[in-house]
Amino acid sequence: MGVPQKPLPTEEDLQSMSEEQYQTFVFDYYRGAYKKAGLKPSFKQKMKYQFSTTMSWIYGILILAVVYLFLNGILVGGQYLWHIGDRHRLSELEELMNSEQVTISQYEDRINNGGLSDEEYSDYKLLIYQYNIQADQYNVISEKIGDMWFLIPGFHSR
Repeated sequence: MGVPQKPLPTEEDLQSMSEEQYQTFVFDYYRGAYKKAGLKPSFKQKMKYQFSTTMSWIYGILILAVVYLFLNGILVGGQYLWHIGDRHRLSELEELMNSEQVTISQYEDRINNGGLSDEEYSDYKLLIYQYNIQADQYNVISEKIGDMWFLIPGFHSR
């Protein structure tokens, strides 16, 4: 059984074939449909034919991956550049809040160990008030910036 044998086309037949007919001829050739007529591909030719279709799939997937990475880079980079000033302000506020957090914890240690004078206590309350204002500013800017979105739906980060 196997592949049905076909007569060998002439050079004129090959020239007059449409693209679809030629593709069918090539496919049949590599399947061995013309082997009785004396037209048999070598092992190397068969492998080249098989790998050319496989490689075209691999190249297609690689091209899609490169396009995805490029578009994702534009999307993420654009979001980063759009909010770069706000991100800088967030880092400044974070550094300032960390330093004030240390000062507040020092005041709280002194309160637990013996107390503060009225002037120090008013400074402590003022420092907490300023810290809360900065925390509110930080939260407002953070909400303004929002999430970093990627091309795959559902994937985002803070």
